[in-house]
Amino acid sequence: MAGIREQKRAALREKLLNSALTRIKAGGIASLRARDLATDAGCALGAIYNIFADLDELVFYAKAEVFRSMDAQLDEVMSGADALPPKDQMLKLSHAYHHFATKNHHTWTALFASDLADPDDIPDWYRAALRRLMGHISKPLAQLQPHLSETELSLRTRTIFSAIHGVILLSVQNRPSGVGETEVADAIEIVISAFSSV
Repeated sequence: MAGIREQKRAALREKLLNSALTRIKAGGIASLRARDLATDAGCALGAIYNIFADLDELVFYAKAEVFRSMDAQLDEVMSGADALPPKDQMLKLSHAYHHFATKNHHTWTALFASDLADPDDIPDWYRAALRRLMGHISKPLAQLQPHLSETELSLRTRTIFSAIHGVILLSVQNRPSGVGETEVADAIEIVISAFSSV
């Protein structure tokens, strides 16, 4: 009996996550409403909170699925790229990240929206998903700058990610302070070249 209940919980959890991902892809985080998710999953509104503590937790799990999807795409893009010079690997990664952002605008934006204000509230598994994503950058960076300590490598990895992410975000949002869509590739080259020479 307990096994059947767990199967039903797992099935409902999957339905809710799929609904959240579909709605995020179509309209972003702002489009999420518990009542709509319950309707999509065919359950009572209160049943959501038997699976997730609140909507924030559901969003975190949905974002973790997006991280996994992005991670898999980056793995595919970088398959066989180990033979490339480290700088070229980083450029390839950055362009792939830009491609994901432009092709999955709402989903990509949702990854970095609605993070909990208190860092202590961020689940360990969510941090692990972020570290896995950052690992795509730190691997070629460590080859390029082997003198870096683990702490220095972590800081530089996060800084490169922040720089590339910022370039893409301002472009996607068409901000006057950013670069145009046709200039993103050149801007990425500038950022990676600057870090590669340090």
